[in-house]
This record gives sequence, C-alpha cells and structure tokens, in this order.
Amino acid sequence: MRTIRNCVFETNSSSCHVITLMTPQEQKLVLEGKALIYAHSKHEDEANIAEVYDSIKFAKKMQEIFGDELTEYKDALEELWSNIRTDLKKHDMFKYSTFDEWAEKHGIEGTLYGKLEDFFCCCNHEEDNSYCVDNAKEIEIGGVKTLISSWESYC
Repeated sequence: MRTIRNCVFETNSSSCHVITLMTPQEQKLVLEGKALIYAHSKHEDEANIAEVYDSIKFAKKMQEIFGDELTEYKDALEELWSNIRTDLKKHDMFKYSTFDEWAEKHGIEGTLYGKLEDFFCCCNHEEDNSYCVDNAKEIEIGGVKTLISSWESYC
C-alpha cells in the first residue's frame, strides 16, 4: 500500500479495505489475545465490516450454528475456543489449521462443517489482530464512545 497523500492510499488489486467498529473494552480484549477479528466478507470490490468476537459472542455464534446439537459438542467447542486463544496469544492471529484439525478430530462434517467453515474463513485473515485495531480512532455514535479502525486485508 502506498500513501498518495495524508490518509489517501493506493493499493494493489489483491487487497480490500476493512473497517472495524469496537468498544474500548473490545479493543483491549483483542490486544490481550482474548478475542478475534471477524471480517464479514472478503471481496476486493467492496469495503468490509469487521467485528470483535470475544468468548460470549463466539458462544452465541456457535449456538446459532449448532442449534439443538450444541450440548452434544459443548466440550469440543470449549476446546476449540481454548485452541483459538492459544493461537491469538502465540501468533496474534487465528490459524485456520486450528479449526481444520479440530473438526477432523471431532468428526464434524457435512452441513455443520460448512457453516463453521464459512464463519472461520472470515476470521482467517493474514493480518495480526493487533494490526486490525491498533490505529483505532475514537468517535461518538449516538452518545456512545466507539472506536473505528481501518485496515487493508489481502483477499
């Protein structure tokens, strides 16, 4: 990425721009390796929105994906979140192999695997999580302090 003038960038065609909206508390969780960045889509021709997934949001997303089967996979999902936290602490990013190895170990396949894969593909960006939130600027939306960060992702 090349700066043309202050806050104006030229990027190559294999990149997309991502905006992360978060609270100061969510930013802290990311910087401490306790949350991951979920970028909703990764298309070159559009700006993408990302959000912070902590253990609570992650659990809600897993409830949405697993539905009635959630209790059957409760221990496996706790293991997965622990693996993700280890990746975040070691590498400051989520490693897709963490998910793939876990899914194979627990025999997750078919539609369930597809839904999980869709979610985790959006968490598997090449950028360090801290890079996605470090340069955040504080703004006020509806009287609430919000942080906004813009970053370039390789699509």
